[in-house]
Amino acid sequence: MSKFIKYGSFKSFIKSINENEDADYTEDDLGYDPVEINRRINKAIIWVNVSEVGRDYADGLAKVDIYGSDAIRPKTMCTDGTRIIFHPEFVASQSDGAIRLVLLHEIMHCIGDHMTRRQERNPLIWNWACDYAINPILNEENGLEWPKNEDGSRMGLLEPKYAGMRAEDIYEIIKDMPPPKDEQDLGSVVDHGTPLPEPDPGLEIQITLDNGEDDGEGEGGEGGEGGEGGEGGEGGEGGESPENVYKVYQAKVGDLIKSKDGRYGKITSINSDGTHDIAEMTEEEVKNERAASSGSRLSVYSGLADVNEI
Repeated sequence: MSKFIKYGSFKSFIKSINENEDADYTEDDLGYDPVEINRRINKAIIWVNVSEVGRDYADGLAKVDIYGSDAIRPKTMCTDGTRIIFHPEFVASQSDGAIRLVLLHEIMHCIGDHMTRRQERNPLIWNWACDYAINPILNEENGLEWPKNEDGSRMGLLEPKYAGMRAEDIYEIIKDMPPPKDEQDLGSVVDHGTPLPEPDPGLEIQITLDNGEDDGEGEGGEGGEGGEGGEGGEGGEGGESPENVYKVYQAKVGDLIKSKDGRYGKITSINSDGTHDIAEMTEEEVKNERAASSGSRLSVYSGLADVNEI
């Protein structure tokens, strides 16, 4: 499993790559440019935090992990209440307004606790019912656009007659009806604890730290009743950390790093304020040092506002 360090904002992280893993990811290998995908997601997150429309959703957005994976289906976004996962091809193909809308769509699934309210209902029909409850609200917001299917048609389920209704009530109406003509959901909601893919290389936006502060330990916890770390939640009273929380990799002096634009270096010191001093190296020097020491680590960093960049 990849491990992460976050330095106080969604823009700041280091991704540790095990020595035997290939750290050289190119756009041709991946089929997308991770830097551009991350830029567009970060742009949407900033909009949520500063816009009049987005401010109501900002607190919820700050509480979830956000990362990309090309393994999710449908190729949009999904959430289990603690994570929002985006498909890089979807982000690349949609407008800024559409990315904002789907990001808020996923947050509304989290706010509505749709991942725990399903009970014994059919998962697919439940997802449609939740979408019918959410989308009329988003349809009235400024600064948002509906994403498009490949043929240019509007993506997503929207029926004004369901506006203001609970997902449970909508489910009872549609459960015996034919499937919607447009089954391409904006983004799916899955039960909490459902196995989900790990981040693809370079697509880590916002990752929870397992630093003893938000690990679900203790009575109640931050999540509150039934929430993560809350009474009755996965963490429970004195319970174990949720499995989906990434373990912290502590950067050390001597760690070798590679920037997204292909530069190499070594951490020479860790300062009291949490920043790092980095000495620039050539790719050949890094390879030679890794070959000489089986304990060497290679990290990839991106957008480290708190790190002295090489």
